[in-house]
Amino acid sequence: QKFVITLLVRAALRVWNYSQEDAVRVMTNFCTFRLNNGWPMLLEAALLEGELRSGVHWLLPGTDAAGRGILVYNARFLFRGHSCSVEGLQKMGSFLMQKAIEKENVVKHGIVCVLDLQEVDISIATKFGVSDVKRGILMWKDAFPCKLKKIYLVNMGAILSTIVAMAKSILSTKIRERFVLVD
Repeated sequence: QKFVITLLVRAALRVWNYSQEDAVRVMTNFCTFRLNNGWPMLLEAALLEGELRSGVHWLLPGTDAAGRGILVYNARFLFRGHSCSVEGLQKMGSFLMQKAIEKENVVKHGIVCVLDLQEVDISIATKFGVSDVKRGILMWKDAFPCKLKKIYLVNMGAILSTIVAMAKSILSTKIRERFVLVD
Protein backbone atom coordinates (compact mmCIF):
# COMPACT_ATOMS: atom_id res chain seq x y z
CA GLN A 1 0.00 0.00 0.00
CA LYS A 2 2.85 2.37 0.78
CA PHE A 3 4.12 1.88 -2.79
CA VAL A 4 0.78 2.86 -4.34
CA ILE A 5 0.33 5.90 -2.10
CA THR A 6 3.85 7.01 -3.03
CA LEU A 7 2.92 6.44 -6.69
CA LEU A 8 -0.20 8.62 -6.30
CA VAL A 9 1.67 11.47 -4.62
CA ARG A 10 4.52 11.39 -7.14
CA ALA A 11 2.00 11.30 -9.99
CA ALA A 12 0.19 14.32 -8.55
CA LEU A 13 3.45 16.25 -8.37
CA ARG A 14 4.43 15.34 -11.96
CA VAL A 15 0.97 15.99 -13.41
CA TRP A 16 0.93 19.50 -11.98
CA ASN A 17 4.56 20.27 -12.93
CA TYR A 18 5.80 19.88 -9.36
CA SER A 19 3.50 22.55 -8.02
CA GLN A 20 3.19 21.48 -4.40
CA GLU A 21 0.07 23.60 -3.96
CA ASP A 22 -1.74 21.89 -6.85
CA ALA A 23 -0.56 18.40 -5.86
CA VAL A 24 -1.67 18.93 -2.24
CA ARG A 25 -5.07 20.24 -3.41
CA VAL A 26 -5.67 17.20 -5.62
CA MET A 27 -4.47 14.67 -3.08
CA THR A 28 -6.55 16.38 -0.36
CA ASN A 29 -9.61 16.12 -2.63
CA PHE A 30 -8.71 12.49 -3.39
CA CYS A 31 -8.47 11.57 0.31
CA THR A 32 -11.58 13.56 1.24
CA PHE A 33 -13.60 11.84 -1.50
CA ARG A 34 -12.43 8.38 -0.47
CA LEU A 35 -13.08 8.99 3.25
CA ASN A 36 -16.50 10.61 2.68
CA ASN A 37 -17.62 7.67 0.55
CA GLY A 38 -16.13 4.92 2.72
CA TRP A 39 -13.75 3.85 -0.05
CA PRO A 40 -10.28 2.55 0.76
CA MET A 41 -7.38 4.79 -0.29
CA LEU A 42 -6.18 1.98 -2.51
CA LEU A 43 -8.57 -0.16 -4.49
CA GLU A 44 -7.77 -3.83 -5.09
CA ALA A 45 -8.73 -6.02 -8.03
CA ALA A 46 -9.77 -8.89 -5.76
CA LEU A 47 -12.54 -6.73 -4.29
CA LEU A 48 -13.80 -5.71 -7.75
CA GLU A 49 -13.80 -9.03 -9.58
CA GLY A 50 -17.45 -8.86 -10.69
CA GLU A 51 -17.07 -5.26 -11.84
CA LEU A 52 -13.89 -6.03 -13.76
CA ARG A 53 -15.68 -8.87 -15.58
CA SER A 54 -18.75 -6.73 -16.40
CA GLY A 55 -17.29 -5.24 -19.59
CA VAL A 56 -18.30 -1.72 -18.54
CA HIS A 57 -14.76 -0.31 -18.43
CA TRP A 58 -11.67 -1.27 -20.36
CA LEU A 59 -8.19 0.15 -19.85
CA LEU A 60 -6.53 -0.40 -23.21
CA PRO A 61 -2.87 -1.46 -23.22
CA GLY A 62 -1.78 1.04 -25.88
CA THR A 63 -1.99 4.80 -26.28
CA ASP A 64 -3.52 7.29 -28.67
CA ALA A 65 -1.37 9.24 -31.16
CA ALA A 66 -0.49 11.80 -28.45
CA GLY A 67 0.78 9.11 -26.06
CA ARG A 68 -2.24 9.29 -23.74
CA GLY A 69 -3.78 6.30 -22.01
CA ILE A 70 -7.20 5.14 -23.21
CA LEU A 71 -10.09 4.24 -20.93
CA VAL A 72 -13.21 2.87 -22.65
CA TYR A 73 -16.62 3.16 -20.99
CA ASN A 74 -19.17 0.79 -22.52
CA ALA A 75 -22.46 2.30 -21.37
CA ARG A 76 -24.55 -0.49 -22.90
CA PHE A 77 -23.23 -2.91 -20.26
CA LEU A 78 -24.09 -0.69 -17.29
CA PHE A 79 -27.29 -2.46 -16.33
CA ARG A 80 -27.01 -5.69 -18.27
CA GLY A 81 -25.72 -9.16 -17.42
CA HIS A 82 -24.31 -8.48 -13.95
CA SER A 83 -25.45 -7.45 -10.49
CA CYS A 84 -22.87 -4.72 -9.89
CA SER A 85 -23.95 -1.46 -8.32
CA VAL A 86 -23.25 1.91 -9.93
CA GLU A 87 -20.92 2.65 -7.02
CA GLY A 88 -19.07 -0.63 -7.59
CA LEU A 89 -18.62 0.26 -11.26
CA GLN A 90 -17.38 3.72 -10.25
CA LYS A 91 -14.84 2.06 -7.94
CA MET A 92 -13.73 -0.07 -10.87
CA GLY A 93 -13.19 3.06 -12.98
CA SER A 94 -11.05 4.51 -10.19
CA PHE A 95 -9.14 1.25 -9.86
CA LEU A 96 -8.35 1.28 -13.58
CA MET A 97 -7.15 4.88 -13.29
CA GLN A 98 -4.98 3.79 -10.37
CA LYS A 99 -3.48 1.14 -12.67
CA ALA A 100 -3.16 3.60 -15.58
CA ILE A 101 -0.93 6.02 -13.67
CA GLU A 102 1.59 3.24 -13.17
CA LYS A 103 2.58 4.07 -16.76
CA GLU A 104 4.81 7.11 -17.10
CA ASN A 105 3.19 8.19 -20.39
CA VAL A 106 -0.23 8.47 -18.70
CA VAL A 107 1.20 10.64 -15.92
CA LYS A 108 3.01 12.78 -18.50
CA HIS A 109 0.34 13.03 -21.22
CA GLY A 110 -2.93 12.22 -19.41
CA ILE A 111 -5.75 9.94 -20.44
CA VAL A 112 -8.65 10.01 -22.88
CA CYS A 113 -12.01 8.40 -22.29
CA VAL A 114 -14.01 6.81 -25.06
CA LEU A 115 -17.67 6.77 -24.04
CA ASP A 116 -19.38 4.20 -26.25
CA LEU A 117 -23.13 4.86 -26.29
CA GLN A 118 -24.08 2.05 -28.67
CA GLU A 119 -27.56 0.67 -27.83
CA VAL A 120 -28.09 3.37 -25.19
CA ASP A 121 -31.07 5.70 -25.13
CA ILE A 122 -32.19 8.53 -22.90
CA SER A 123 -33.95 6.13 -20.49
CA ILE A 124 -30.55 5.21 -19.03
CA ALA A 125 -30.63 8.49 -17.10
CA THR A 126 -33.54 7.18 -14.99
CA LYS A 127 -31.34 4.38 -13.63
CA PHE A 128 -28.94 6.72 -11.83
CA GLY A 129 -29.72 8.21 -8.44
CA VAL A 130 -28.64 11.71 -7.43
CA SER A 131 -25.96 10.19 -5.18
CA ASP A 132 -24.57 8.19 -8.14
CA VAL A 133 -24.28 11.33 -10.26
CA LYS A 134 -22.75 13.39 -7.44
CA ARG A 135 -20.24 10.65 -6.62
CA GLY A 136 -19.39 10.24 -10.31
CA ILE A 137 -18.61 13.94 -10.66
CA LEU A 138 -16.70 14.30 -7.40
CA MET A 139 -14.51 11.25 -8.01
CA TRP A 140 -13.04 12.91 -11.12
CA LYS A 141 -13.28 16.64 -10.39
CA ASP A 142 -9.79 17.65 -9.34
CA ALA A 143 -9.55 14.52 -7.18
CA PHE A 144 -7.24 12.15 -9.04
CA PRO A 145 -3.58 12.61 -10.05
CA CYS A 146 -4.16 12.31 -13.78
CA LYS A 147 -5.52 14.75 -16.33
CA LEU A 148 -8.51 13.76 -18.43
CA LYS A 149 -7.57 15.29 -21.78
CA LYS A 150 -10.46 14.29 -24.06
CA ILE A 151 -13.79 12.52 -23.91
CA TYR A 152 -14.84 10.91 -27.17
CA LEU A 153 -18.57 10.23 -27.41
CA VAL A 154 -19.20 7.51 -29.99
CA ASN A 155 -22.22 5.64 -31.35
CA MET A 156 -24.80 8.17 -30.19
CA GLY A 157 -28.26 8.15 -31.64
CA ALA A 158 -29.90 11.32 -32.94
CA ILE A 159 -31.68 12.13 -29.67
CA LEU A 160 -28.56 11.73 -27.52
CA SER A 161 -26.52 13.74 -30.04
CA THR A 162 -28.98 16.62 -29.77
CA ILE A 163 -29.00 16.52 -25.96
CA VAL A 164 -25.19 16.37 -25.78
CA ALA A 165 -24.85 19.27 -28.24
CA MET A 166 -27.20 21.37 -26.08
CA ALA A 167 -25.35 20.39 -22.89
CA LYS A 168 -21.99 21.27 -24.46
CA SER A 169 -23.25 24.75 -25.27
CA ILE A 170 -23.46 25.66 -21.58
CA LEU A 171 -19.98 24.38 -20.68
CA SER A 172 -16.91 26.58 -20.47
CA THR A 173 -14.81 26.70 -23.64
CA LYS A 174 -11.99 24.73 -22.00
CA ILE A 175 -14.30 21.90 -20.94
CA ARG A 176 -16.35 22.01 -24.16
CA GLU A 177 -13.18 21.49 -26.22
CA ARG A 178 -12.45 18.27 -24.35
CA PHE A 179 -15.63 16.65 -25.71
CA VAL A 180 -15.45 15.19 -29.19
CA LEU A 181 -18.61 13.81 -30.80
CA VAL A 182 -17.85 10.99 -33.25
CA ASP A 183 -20.46 9.70 -35.69
